[in-house]
Amino acid sequence: MNTIIDSIMSGVVATVVMTLFLWLLHYTGMVNADMPRAIGGIFTRSSDNALVVGTVLHFIAGIVFGFVYIAIWSLFDLDTTLLLFTGAILGAGHGLVVSFALIIFIAERHPLEQFQSAGFEVAVAHLVAHVIYGIVLAAMVASTGVSIPLPT
Repeated sequence: MNTIIDSIMSGVVATVVMTLFLWLLHYTGMVNADMPRAIGGIFTRSSDNALVVGTVLHFIAGIVFGFVYIAIWSLFDLDTTLLLFTGAILGAGHGLVVSFALIIFIAERHPLEQFQSAGFEVAVAHLVAHVIYGIVLAAMVASTGVSIPLPT
């Protein structure tokens, strides 16, 4: 049971830190990085409740991806340094996919006008945010020692 709870909590903490980073970028006016509202707007097709829906979905995704990252790490016996490094690498790969999807597929078709333009700055913000997610998740895993028992 601790594996499930520790994995969920690790995903939540990593998502909180990632979301705070994006919030800081967005609310200082550096870049339009309001990811939870953008995610919610895809589903609500309006600003109404977009933040609530998007935040819930963003945290669910953070937990699910936490389990995926942890499952990958469970295949190897990594010390803390390698865990943090691979967290950054997994986050960068994840961030590249998200950034590419934002620019190519999502922005043009987004139902909310404020998210219909996603340039290089938005892509870089999300890439960095996902690297942060991977590193924070790795730090949580290193501190809790959580791993997912995989069939051999």
